[in-house]
Amino acid sequence: MLFLNPWMLLGLLGVAAPLMLHLFNRRKSNRRDWGAMMFLEASLAQRRRRVLVEEILLLATRCLIVAFAALAFARPFVSAGSAFLWVAIGATGLLAVVCLAASAAAWSRPGARKRLWIAAGALAAFATASVLVESVARFVRSSRSGARDIAIVIDGSSSMTITSGGVRNFDEAKKVADAFIESCPRNTAFTLIVGGSVPVALTPAPTTDRRLLFRLLDEAVPLQGTLYAPDALALAITSLSQGANGNKQILVIGDGQAEGWAFGDGEVWSCVAELAGHLPARPKVVWRTLPIPSGLRNLTVSAISFSRDVIGTDREVRIDVTVANNGEEAATARSLSLSAEGRNYADSSLGQLQPGERRTISFHHRFRSTGTHPVTAALDVEDELSADNTLVRVAAVRGAMRVLVVEGAATSRRLAGRPGAFLALALSPTPETIQPSHPSTPRPSTLQTLVRPELVDAAGLDAVSNLSSYAAVVLADVPSLPEATATRLAAYVERGGGLLAIHAVRSLPAFYNAWRDADGAPFMPLVLKGDAPAHTEGVPLDPRTLSHPALAQLAEHGVVVLQIVDLRDPSRVVVLSVTQTVECVRDLREQIIQFIN
Repeated sequence: MLFLNPWMLLGLLGVAAPLMLHLFNRRKSNRRDWGAMMFLEASLAQRRRRVLVEEILLLATRCLIVAFAALAFARPFVSAGSAFLWVAIGATGLLAVVCLAASAAAWSRPGARKRLWIAAGALAAFATASVLVESVARFVRSSRSGARDIAIVIDGSSSMTITSGGVRNFDEAKKVADAFIESCPRNTAFTLIVGGSVPVALTPAPTTDRRLLFRLLDEAVPLQGTLYAPDALALAITSLSQGANGNKQILVIGDGQAEGWAFGDGEVWSCVAELAGHLPARPKVVWRTLPIPSGLRNLTVSAISFSRDVIGTDREVRIDVTVANNGEEAATARSLSLSAEGRNYADSSLGQLQPGERRTISFHHRFRSTGTHPVTAALDVEDELSADNTLVRVAAVRGAMRVLVVEGAATSRRLAGRPGAFLALALSPTPETIQPSHPSTPRPSTLQTLVRPELVDAAGLDAVSNLSSYAAVVLADVPSLPEATATRLAAYVERGGGLLAIHAVRSLPAFYNAWRDADGAPFMPLVLKGDAPAHTEGVPLDPRTLSHPALAQLAEHGVVVLQIVDLRDPSRVVVLSVTQTVECVRDLREQIIQFIN
């Protein structure tokens, strides 16, 4: 067992603190014999044994807390190829701490105290000697052989197919990797990775088989597209974790293109850094840059994105195509085209792009069928690298999603007075959706909406036999539910379903606050403090509460409180008031669809 921060082991000296406090606080008593003492000696002896056991357990717990904290800060790890059984070694060191604590508790018994001291010293010496021997052995192995695990990442993006001096940069990168492997000591282990939009590991773990490495390099081909560096480095770190050597290194061979490095995405790079933190030591990253032709003109279709995460056949989706100039000279594209489902769109407004400039062109397309559809963007431009002038992305088009809207007893014939009908209209604005029906009543097959709401009252919820057939269930101002129905809904959410509860004047806080899941924990994430607010004007809403994606674009005034229950992300809890207006319906429909998915 080795340590990344060995100086933190000095914290083990803190084990002496609870021992000293115990010894200083021992009570001194005067012994006086009296006539009836003979009748109490047996009882006192039994009590002393019980007190001794309690003191040993208490002192051992306090000392182990300090020892565990010191070891955690020291960050122990087991070196690959270690000859020691480190589970037993760790247990031996902790047992030494327990013996030391027991010796302080048994201070009034010199014989037992001496034996415990000897046992604690022997156990501690054995554990310390094992760590020192392993450290020295590892240092000797490293100093003699220089053994390392090295991940070689070869940029396989489209720009690596550019010819420089009559040779493709990708082929030149393979020669550099060959020469580097040949120059390293024979016991150095290598793993090979070709980077691209999706990196590929040629070797799953570091290997010292030079013949295999040279053969894999000779057969390697560029992956085209853009090198997404975070994924390539994450794959390299994962592969290095399978190696036997403690010294890790990453060698990246590429042409220095900035596209794909996601410099502004701190969250992605923090994940890569966290992954590297699991290695015994952070790997050293070395970059080898290959030359590219001067005066290079290169426009690239760098990204295709969709305006909505949930795409249906009910309405158009905006498709944003980003074009970047990754060359060294200004370039002008004649047009940018996009094709999907056999339909073609073209835009000639892109104009001239300076080196490093990016521009986004938007197209609108309505998919006619569900399933996965390739979307292709292509540039009509004359540059030195035509491979990255085309980009393909796959759009997953969803079919109709059934949503069960449950409303309390209607107190008004007006639409605005019925929260369930109002919500059903927001999700699917057709006359059929605002008429309450029995769950067994077939819905019209002509509806071309992404969300198909089915409106029932609270009593009709019991008649729904299969909740799993619904993408989400909405409780629209439902006062309360029978216990069996509430249990069914909780089980439905645990299986991955979504539940949206909208509270108004009829909602009973006592029911929702007492609702429990299968483990007995509160089921609803929001505790209702009292009756829902009445319909009044001028109720302000703090925009900071709009943290849930389903509610991010709603208005700033209103009177309806909503709760979100989504086990995929339990932290997404919102307290919100919404005005029941036609303007609000549009945003409500768009954003709740995101929640349902």
